[in-house]
Amino acid sequence: MSHSDAKEVLSINDGFFNDYAEIIRYVNNNSILGFRNRNDELPGCGILTRIIEGSPAIDIGMLVAPSHRNMGIGTYIANHLKEYCVQRGDIPIAGCDASNIGSSKALMAAGFISEHNLLEIIL
Repeated sequence: MSHSDAKEVLSINDGFFNDYAEIIRYVNNNSILGFRNRNDELPGCGILTRIIEGSPAIDIGMLVAPSHRNMGIGTYIANHLKEYCVQRGDIPIAGCDASNIGSSKALMAAGFISEHNLLEIIL
């Protein structure tokens, strides 16, 4: 993915990335993959983040343009990233906010299983 593609990612971003600089960091680290459809539109992208240096665990994430949600694109991206990690000898892991039903469904459809819940303690 190139810097010019980063602007297109920014145009579909709805809070997944904090800002344009974060997208550029993923581009510079070759840790973001764009997925284009037959019309050369960018309906989504995926990211790969090594959690701990030297560890084979790679956190995968996906962003799907609001106009392209509920079409199986998130599942496609999650599957692709999962297989990419496995082929490299890495272990794909993923997580999402409990309220993000679409992401949760896409991850489960891609074969991920929820094993943990995160609790927030409000004082």
